[in-house]
Amino acid sequence: MGSAAIRNVLLSTIVLTATGTAIPQMQPLEMPELYYRLSTELVTPHLEWLRPCPGGTIEALVVAPRSFGYRCTLREIVELMQRLDISCTPVMTVSDVELWSPGAGTSAWDRTKGTYKEEVSKSLREALGGRYDLVILGRAPVGKFPEDAVERLQEIVSKGAGLVWVYPDTKLPLYADLARSRTDAGRTFITEGTPFDMLPGLVGGKADEKNLASVNSGDTIHNS
Repeated sequence: MGSAAIRNVLLSTIVLTATGTAIPQMQPLEMPELYYRLSTELVTPHLEWLRPCPGGTIEALVVAPRSFGYRCTLREIVELMQRLDISCTPVMTVSDVELWSPGAGTSAWDRTKGTYKEEVSKSLREALGGRYDLVILGRAPVGKFPEDAVERLQEIVSKGAGLVWVYPDTKLPLYADLARSRTDAGRTFITEGTPFDMLPGLVGGKADEKNLASVNSGDTIHNS
């Protein structure tokens, strides 16, 4: 391409940009309906651990990455739902380090409907308004939670909900609060009542006692 042709292309681009008719804004991508909810329709081989639960269905709030390639994503939560009598309200983060998508990239994941800041923030706040027996933080970027969301999370746990925090960020004030609350309450049940030696991947392992805590009436497990 000659210099004159290159100049004409550049001039055309400048004119189109100035008149607002350059490259159209990429619109959010609408994913299939299954992308926005947890589904147990695809059943994988498993053993039922607690179905039904004698005390009734466990109501759980789950905050976990929807992306593949991370430990404790929503797929692991679905596997848990197959094994336990548990109803999960999900908050789907974009990854283990980001709550929402920047929305400015060219990647399909950056432009997916339901992953933008306003949408994820609304989902998180609505979910935190419920009543739960259990909260599961599955490698979620808790450090980027809005302040009011962290306060509500603490309130839920302090009122009696259990908390399972997978790969916690030990630098967060929330983690420090939980660590200071460590007690012996319930420790024997977890460390001796769970057959670690019979679980694949944990053969010969044991619970790390320093990761067990209690906040008022809520028990917590920090699994790192």
